[in-house]
Amino acid sequence: MPTFNEPTGPGSPPSPTEPARTAAPPPRRRSALRWLGWAVAALLLAIALAGAGLWWWAGQATSLATVLQRTAQWLPAGQSLQSRDVTGSLRSGGRIGWLRWSSPSLVVDVTDAQVGWQLPLLLQRRLELRDIRAARIHLTPLEHDQPAAPPQPLQELVLPLAVELGFQVDQLHWGDNPALQAQGLAGTYRFDGQDHRLTISNLALAQGRYTASAVLQARAPMALQATVDGTVTTPLPGRTEAFTAAAQVRADGTLATQAAQLNLEANLQPAGATPAPGTAPAAKAAPAARVPAPAPAAMRATAQATVQPWAPQPLEQARATLQAVNLAALWPQAPTTDLHGTLTAGPDAGTDTSSSTTQAPAQQGAWNLTADLTNRAPGPWDAQRLPLAGLQAQARYAAGGWTVNQATATVGSAPRAGSLDLQGSFAPATGAVQGSIRLRNLSPAALHSALAASPLSGSVQAQMPSQASPLTSTVVRLTADIRSAAPTGTAPASATDLRIDAFTAQGQWNPEDNGGTVHIERLALDALRARLQATDLRISRGAPPSATPAAGNATAGSAIAGQGLVQLTLPGSQVRVQGNIAPRTGQGEGRWSLTDAEQTLRWLGRLPWLGKELQGTLRTASAKGQAQLQLQWKGGWGTLQQQLHTAAQGQPPNADAKAPPFQLQTSLTSPQLDLVLPPQASGTADATNVATLLQLRALKAELNGQLTQATLRLEGEARTGTQRLSLQTQATGGLSGAGQWQAQWSQLRAQWQDTRRPGVWTAQLTQPWAMSLRTGASPATAVAPSARASSTASASPTSKPQGLTLQASAGQAQITGPVPGTVALRWQPVRLTTVAGGLPRLQTQGTLQGLPLAWVDAFGMDAAPTAAPSTAVPGAASTSRTAPTLAPQPLLARLGLATDLLLEGQWNVDTTESLRATASLRRTQGDLRILSAEPPAETTSVSTGQGLGPGSVTTITPASTAATSRGTPAGVRQAELSVQLDADSLNAHLQWASARAGEIDATASTRLQWDEDAAPWPADAPLAGSVRARLPDVGVWSALAPPGWRVRGTLDANATLSGTRNAPRWTGTLAADELAVRSLIDGVDLQGGRLRASLRGNQLELTEFQLQGGRGSKARIPGQSGNRTQAPTDRGSLSATGRLTWSDADTTGGTPPRIAMDLQAQAQALQVLVRADRQVSVSGNLRAQLQEGQFSLTGKLTTDRATIILPDETAPTLDSDVVIRSAARDREAQARAQAAAQAHQKAEQAPQLVPAKPAVIAITLNLGNDFALQGRGITTRLTGEVDVRSAATAGAPPRVTGEVRTEEGRYRAWGQVLDVETGLIRFNGPYNNPSLDILALRPNISVRAGVQVSGSALAPRVRLYSDPELPDAEKLAWVVLGRDATAGGAQAAVLQQAALVLLGRRGQSPTGNLASRVGLDEIGFKGAAPGEDANTAALTFGKRISKDLYLTYERTLSGTLGALYIFYDLSRNLTLRGQAGSNSAVDLIYTMKYD
Repeated sequence: MPTFNEPTGPGSPPSPTEPARTAAPPPRRRSALRWLGWAVAALLLAIALAGAGLWWWAGQATSLATVLQRTAQWLPAGQSLQSRDVTGSLRSGGRIGWLRWSSPSLVVDVTDAQVGWQLPLLLQRRLELRDIRAARIHLTPLEHDQPAAPPQPLQELVLPLAVELGFQVDQLHWGDNPALQAQGLAGTYRFDGQDHRLTISNLALAQGRYTASAVLQARAPMALQATVDGTVTTPLPGRTEAFTAAAQVRADGTLATQAAQLNLEANLQPAGATPAPGTAPAAKAAPAARVPAPAPAAMRATAQATVQPWAPQPLEQARATLQAVNLAALWPQAPTTDLHGTLTAGPDAGTDTSSSTTQAPAQQGAWNLTADLTNRAPGPWDAQRLPLAGLQAQARYAAGGWTVNQATATVGSAPRAGSLDLQGSFAPATGAVQGSIRLRNLSPAALHSALAASPLSGSVQAQMPSQASPLTSTVVRLTADIRSAAPTGTAPASATDLRIDAFTAQGQWNPEDNGGTVHIERLALDALRARLQATDLRISRGAPPSATPAAGNATAGSAIAGQGLVQLTLPGSQVRVQGNIAPRTGQGEGRWSLTDAEQTLRWLGRLPWLGKELQGTLRTASAKGQAQLQLQWKGGWGTLQQQLHTAAQGQPPNADAKAPPFQLQTSLTSPQLDLVLPPQASGTADATNVATLLQLRALKAELNGQLTQATLRLEGEARTGTQRLSLQTQATGGLSGAGQWQAQWSQLRAQWQDTRRPGVWTAQLTQPWAMSLRTGASPATAVAPSARASSTASASPTSKPQGLTLQASAGQAQITGPVPGTVALRWQPVRLTTVAGGLPRLQTQGTLQGLPLAWVDAFGMDAAPTAAPSTAVPGAASTSRTAPTLAPQPLLARLGLATDLLLEGQWNVDTTESLRATASLRRTQGDLRILSAEPPAETTSVSTGQGLGPGSVTTITPASTAATSRGTPAGVRQAELSVQLDADSLNAHLQWASARAGEIDATASTRLQWDEDAAPWPADAPLAGSVRARLPDVGVWSALAPPGWRVRGTLDANATLSGTRNAPRWTGTLAADELAVRSLIDGVDLQGGRLRASLRGNQLELTEFQLQGGRGSKARIPGQSGNRTQAPTDRGSLSATGRLTWSDADTTGGTPPRIAMDLQAQAQALQVLVRADRQVSVSGNLRAQLQEGQFSLTGKLTTDRATIILPDETAPTLDSDVVIRSAARDREAQARAQAAAQAHQKAEQAPQLVPAKPAVIAITLNLGNDFALQGRGITTRLTGEVDVRSAATAGAPPRVTGEVRTEEGRYRAWGQVLDVETGLIRFNGPYNNPSLDILALRPNISVRAGVQVSGSALAPRVRLYSDPELPDAEKLAWVVLGRDATAGGAQAAVLQQAALVLLGRRGQSPTGNLASRVGLDEIGFKGAAPGEDANTAALTFGKRISKDLYLTYERTLSGTLGALYIFYDLSRNLTLRGQAGSNSAVDLIYTMKYD
């Protein structure tokens, strides 16, 4: 417990428990200690704050990307690290979209990797990676110089901290062309400070699946124990069973020090066979009395080897035994095999290897290699087989050289197996070689199935001078003589094309001459219908480099040089090359002459090494023509390779004075070359089933110079289908700097023409034009297309956007077209920069002047239809030059316009900071003419040819000159269109002002978006705009109406646009006054029209529409059968109201916009027709509706009064059995039919707003009580009512039901007037085939006689009628003569003629025409009575005074007698006849009918 002491006085002694008092420190020392304490505290606080800040930064989403970027800067020289799309933190890991690590010998690409770790464990000297996943890892080894010094042995492999990680790779690729592919790699790795432990739980490779484990000591002696286990599934040769083999590889030994040694052992043995489905075991299938046939051996292999990894010759000894080994099951790119045999390698039996295991076999003594292999399933390479059927070889390595005592390879299978024998020796130190290779009946078809099976025999020998040793002598004489057996019989063409005939060569090999030189004095190869010849050909390897090549020197380490003459003769072409070339020097020339392109193309199509796709393309293509290529070079191939390498890496040209630049001079000429390219594949976007014909004419191309400065000259013409393009250009340019190319055009002229359209387009430069292109890193600032792209860029600080920068100087050009006029283009310097992940940045501005508006005709002119394509090139889309064509009609002419307006324009585009662009077009001079219904413009046809063969016809329609001289001038005062783009805002303004064609002032604006994966103009983009239009005289646009029709009136419109692109909204008004529609031909004259309509949203409401009928027609049919009333003077009226609505399109569901309409019209005594011979006035109601895509028209119309006067005769026509043949008319008809077919096809392909539905028509037409008809001999009134209904089937004609009757009808035939007693037309379906029931009788005769028509309109039945029934001759007499027929004589002739005329000429006769002309109803002939004098025959003249009163006058032919008859019908049976003349009398005639 605490002790409390009494206080003591100053003089009292100190207490024993009280500590001794010390002297106080000096004040200066206390201050220093205080400052030191504060400094230490501040330092600790700063360290704590820095640690906290570092810990906070390590948790940010960009910390991982920043660390990778900094790591890339700390890598050693020659190594690089690149990454992209990196997200995540350094504290917990993240995702790496793409990462590449590269070194001089290896490139590693990692795609879509995810890493995770625990950063606090690093404080415990532990690195724990929870999960490392990668979708794909690609390892690509690179060619590099091997280091001079051998690798040093390992001593230890100790990591500074413990490591534990798990990894998973979906796809693992090694190498290229082709790449080794493995899937599903998964495993773990651990290091605990003592051992490295690797476990692979899964790896799929080829047809096998493997697992592996390995343990390696971290310190000497670094003992290693590794095991690989797997299963391989492969089919057995000749069996339907699936065989599964178990593979196991074991390795144990040490890796430390020079004495390291590994013992390897591999076993492949059956793991069990799985019978194929439906296959019974062989033992049960065979009869008991028979021994089953031996099954093929299962795949089995064993191998043992001893390896010293750090020795110059690592393999000390090895032995392998194979049984039914299929290499394709073990290695993906290996062929299918069935290998049996043994392989051994090791020292001689007498050599003692136990004394020293650290020495190489070369130092211990001789070393032997023996192989005895048999392949029971040989086959050609193209069938994924190994051509080798057997190999027996013995080789010995002793005294620094290899000796092959015997090696025999059997190629192919019996009975056509061939052999290859090899004997010789090789000294690696000096490169000396001697020996021989002999071929015996070696079939090329065993190597590749496409080659001819003509066996080859011969030898290749390498001989040194006599008494020379391979270790001292180096010059070797080379000879080769290999020939094929003579063909027996007639071989097929395919076998002859791919036949190897002979190979002969003579030369020598000197390994000490320039690193090794082959001098071929003479070489000849005859194979595949080609011949290769070489004379005095020298190829040298070059001296090995004395030092390590500099980085970036592509030619270091390789000094191959050659010189000589090489000639290659192919079917249809020849190649000749002569000269010399080395890495830094060279000079020579070459020439390629193509004399028959078709033969060369066919020969290339038969070569099997080109691939099936390219081979199929060449076989379906065709070519005709000639070409020649000449070239000359000066300089070394290494220099050229280095220049190309520096250009590809974006480095400046290397000005090496020791190596002059590579220079090339080439020229290509082709007077005529036709290529037919096959159709595109069906799976592509441009798939088509039509071949493409490409024709080259007068092609000349020259390229001279070097990579830094070259000159190009090109001229020629290209044709494809109906398109023709001719080009003339001359340019100079080359590589001017680091990644920068420059070019300057001194001449550029291009002409283009579409033969279906008249005229040629020409564009050419009027002053030199320069351009430069720079590749490399782009500036950091870029126009981001969207926020998403910006975030991606910020999240990937390691990615350096690579782009292109294009700069062009100011220039001028002019363009001319088929329509007269020249456009002058002028532009300021242009700059275009592309940035990865952003929009291109463009700066350009310029002007154009003299643009004719008439050029719209050239762009909008319909292509002239042509006849069937020429059959000269099957399947080619070509057009015959003499094919019949129709003159295309210009677009403006179709719109009823002609113009000589000239426009000028300007543009200014700048997207460096943000998107800004302006463009405008305005009128400078000229006017617009509205064409009237005058004769069309003059058309000129120009024919070329000399009359000895096919020529060409060119049709010229000078719409811009002849058309502008007629029509009504519009009086254009202003025409201007401007467009402005500012960032995402787009604005447009249209101004049009003219004296007669009206005025328009329209504005529109919307917003755009620049997302990568979205459309620039989205569906929800806002819209804003206004339209103000005024047309003082609609009549100037009458040319747009059908021929003969005219319109008149004024039009005013004022509307405002809002909403979005997918849902536009309109508000405004539409007004028209003094509307009139007139057609003199049709008799339509509607006047005094007035229209008022309003726009609200998606609705157009017709509030008022008034139209008055025509006036001025006084047409009337007099008489009791004619009109009852006079022609009306009131014009009548037509009024209508209604509504038109439309729905918005649904872009998400793909629903098109729908239109709905509801219009009601009412006519009141409206005079529709007011022609001189026609007058029709109607009253009634009509309603037109459009609902859900279905149109309906209903209503009822009544004819108030109608007068229809038809001509008695129509224009003469040819009978249906008359055919007129004319070649010109046939061509014209064919061209018109093709034009109609094309128009129909375009109409079918045009998008429809709504699905088509059958229209609903329900109209009732009442003829009224004053519908008079006259013509074709009939005069009558028509009454009745018919209903017009639409058919149930879409596209079928409407159906008509009802009856039409005649009233007071009269029919004139053969000078007689027949009363239509019964006239009934019944409609019961088709409008053109009503049923007929007509009876016309001749009045004032004692019997009822006339004509009766029955049946239908398409199949009428006409017969003579009488009551009582009489013979047809008497019926005809009563109708024509009005009395009984007399026997023979003149009356018979008259009756025959009357019958012919009545039945064949619609009842008209010459006398009937004469009677009608003089105002009579009858002019006839009355024959003499039997027994009387012929002079008593008389002419009769008749005239009907009324319905019941008829007057007839007769005069004999002698002129002595005359009589006047008066007939008056008192009733139907009682007639009063009065006669005056030579005999005067009054008769009362009673007619009684009886059977």
